[in-house]
Amino acid sequence: VLGGKLRGPWFVALSGGADSLALLLLIWAHWPRTRARLQAVHFNHRLRGAAADRDERFCGKVCTALGVRIHIGRRRTAQTLRNENEARAARFEHIEKVMTRQGAKVLWLGHQQNDIAESMLMRLARGSGGGGLAAPRPVQAMRGGRLHLRPLLTLKHEEITAMLKAAKTPWR
Repeated sequence: VLGGKLRGPWFVALSGGADSLALLLLIWAHWPRTRARLQAVHFNHRLRGAAADRDERFCGKVCTALGVRIHIGRRRTAQTLRNENEARAARFEHIEKVMTRQGAKVLWLGHQQNDIAESMLMRLARGSGGGGLAAPRPVQAMRGGRLHLRPLLTLKHEEITAMLKAAKTPWR
């Protein structure tokens, strides 16, 4: 089932935070044969001013150092984002566009154990049913034949940051 999808470009959603950075570095180090098709996608929501711009530059520098192509998107300043759901929708709209242009089917996401509880609380607050309350899955088939992979779900954020600190690797 996964074989055909894993042959094309691999995209990593890269915010510059510890989780997504660790994921990019792990994939890059663990599968050297895939480096030529490994790409990153970053979306600058432009909500945190200069800090968001520094995140964008950081992601660009990391990808340049690794030889990974990065696709950067930015929220139009006229586009209002009222909540986290709208920010997520804008981010995924950018990711979808880039992946479609590149013919990609695989998106790696840096979700980790702490994100499971956060997702469930947000979904409870908006009144989701049983399906909506399901925790993020490590392998999730999406519409259009895409695949979302979340290999860090068994790790806690604190474990990921401890590993990056031990490796003297900064993150945003």
